[in-house]
Amino acid sequence: MILPSYLKRKMEHKEGSKAKRMKSTTVQHWDRDIVCLPQQYHKSSSNTIPFPRGCSRVHLGKSGLIGKIHLSSTMTVNEVAGEIRSVFSKAMNGCKDFPFVFLQSTGCGSRSLTLPSVSTSFSWTPQMVARLGSVKQPIYILAQQHLATYCEVRSCKFSLVSA
Repeated sequence: MILPSYLKRKMEHKEGSKAKRMKSTTVQHWDRDIVCLPQQYHKSSSNTIPFPRGCSRVHLGKSGLIGKIHLSSTMTVNEVAGEIRSVFSKAMNGCKDFPFVFLQSTGCGSRSLTLPSVSTSFSWTPQMVARLGSVKQPIYILAQQHLATYCEVRSCKFSLVSA
């Protein structure tokens, strides 16, 4: 025979454990590669930008425009932007508050990036930023600031871009 006190304890245990699960939130962490394309990299009026490959990619690395960031689901939008800016501030001539926009792939297997159309009230959360890149693909941003020291790659030879 099952006593009523046993059933009561069993129900309290179930409810208590469920409440604990609902209250506890798992903090997610992501480490991602990130590439900052200087403003002059986007030359056309279209919204598509080719992926940097070969010599162009090597030159971005030499210019300090490839890095790694750490994101956490507890970060605010401003903390995400600060983390990104801290990686590229030296390459951006010491500017710690340079404006940038996130880029996303135009589709599966695509070889180009696009400027996503977002509303004025839209904010990039850490989860959304982490999903822009993957284990195989970095996160791309486009600096909205001209970088005078960045050289354009022409046939694997580096030459200064005229201002």
